[in-house]
Amino acid sequence: VPIGLQCKICQQFKTVRAFASYEDDRSKVREAMKTDFSLDGAANLAARSALAAVVGTWEACQRFAEKEAELKAAARELGIPRPVAQTDRSAMKTSYESSFGVLEDSLEPSDEYLASKLEEIESREPCASPLSEVTSKRSAKTAKTMGIQTTVDHSGAVRIVRSKQKGSLPQGAEELRTILKVEGNTWCFLSAKFRNREILRNMRPSCWEEYTNFLLGERCYLMKIHGGKGADASPLRPPWHILLSFEFELRKEAIKRALKENKPIAQTLQDVCKDPELKERFFTSPIALQPQALEPGFLKRAWSGNGFGKGNGWPSDVPFNKGTGKKGGNKGKPNAGGRSANSLIDRTPDGREVCFAFNAQGCDGSCGRVRICRVRGCGAAHAVWEHFQKLSLGDTSNKKDAN
Repeated sequence: VPIGLQCKICQQFKTVRAFASYEDDRSKVREAMKTDFSLDGAANLAARSALAAVVGTWEACQRFAEKEAELKAAARELGIPRPVAQTDRSAMKTSYESSFGVLEDSLEPSDEYLASKLEEIESREPCASPLSEVTSKRSAKTAKTMGIQTTVDHSGAVRIVRSKQKGSLPQGAEELRTILKVEGNTWCFLSAKFRNREILRNMRPSCWEEYTNFLLGERCYLMKIHGGKGADASPLRPPWHILLSFEFELRKEAIKRALKENKPIAQTLQDVCKDPELKERFFTSPIALQPQALEPGFLKRAWSGNGFGKGNGWPSDVPFNKGTGKKGGNKGKPNAGGRSANSLIDRTPDGREVCFAFNAQGCDGSCGRVRICRVRGCGAAHAVWEHFQKLSLGDTSNKKDAN
C-alpha cells in the first residue's frame, strides 16, 4: 500500500478492528475506496495495484481481529493471560531500542510475564507482581520444567494449559538489580503500547535505576550506624528477606498511588522512597524487632494478659510510663518480662496510633496521631533519637560525678 494512502487510511481508522469493520465484502470495499479516497481501480495499473493491496490488507485485518477475539475469549474463560501477539511484541521492542538502546535477552521480559502485565493494563487493574514472577526471556528459555493446570469448562470438557511460570527470589544484590531491570523494561514496553495512559507517562529505565540505587545504597541495604565516642560508622547489613519485603511493599504502594491519584508511576516511585512511614513500618521496625521475635516464647509473652489480642487492655506484665521523663537507668537491659527496655511501640495503651513522622524527621501535627516517644515505657513528648541522646548524656554525667 502506498505510504500516502496508508497515512490517509490510518487517520480515519485507529485500530485493526475498526478497519476490519469498514465494509462487509470485497466489492463494497472497492466502492468505498473509490468514494472515500478517490481510488479507482479502472483508472490505471498503479491504482489497480494499490486497490488490490488495500483489499488484501482488509481481509487480513478481518482474520486477525476474529482470531484475536477468539484467543481473548478463551483466555478469559480459562482464567489465563492472553498470549502476546508477535507483531505487538516486535513493535514494543523496536520502540524501546530506538529510545534506550539494544536490549539483551537477560533484561527483556518473557512472553508469559509481559502477557500478564498487558492483561492487567487492559483491564485497568495493574498490580505489583512478586519478584519470583518477574522472568526474563533468557530465563524462560533455560527453564527445565513447565507446570500445567487442568480446568473444566461449562460444557464439561477438560482443558490442559500451561501454568504461570515462576522464577526464584534474588539471593544477592546483583540478582535483585537484574530482576528490577527486567521489571523496569516491562513497564517501558507497556508505555510504548499504551501511550495515552497517564500512569505510564515518562516511563524510562532510569526511573527504576534510581529506585534500585535507593534500595541497595546507603539509605537501605548499605546503611551505616555511627558509633559513640568518635568511633567509625559500621554497616548495619539488614536481613535480606526484610529488604525484599520492603521492596515489594514500596512497589505495591507506588502502583496503588498512581491509580488512585492518576499520577505516573515514575513519579510515585520517587514519592514512596521518600515516605518515612513506609520505611518505618516495613524496614526499620522489622529490623529493630527481629531479635526479640526470634527469642523463644516471644509471641506468648507479648500477647498474654487481659485479652490484649481482642483489644481489651494492655498486657499486665508490660509497664507503661505516661511521661514522667525519668529515664536512663536500665541502659537497654531486659526487664523481668524478657523485653528490652528500649523496644519500640506503635500504639498507646488506649489504642491510639503513635506518629512515626514525629519520631523520624518531624511532623506538623496534621496527621492526628499521638506525638510521643516510641520507646516502650517512656511516653514523653520527644522523638526517639532525643530519648537515646538524653540517655547518653546522662551516662556521661554520671561517669564524671563518679570520678
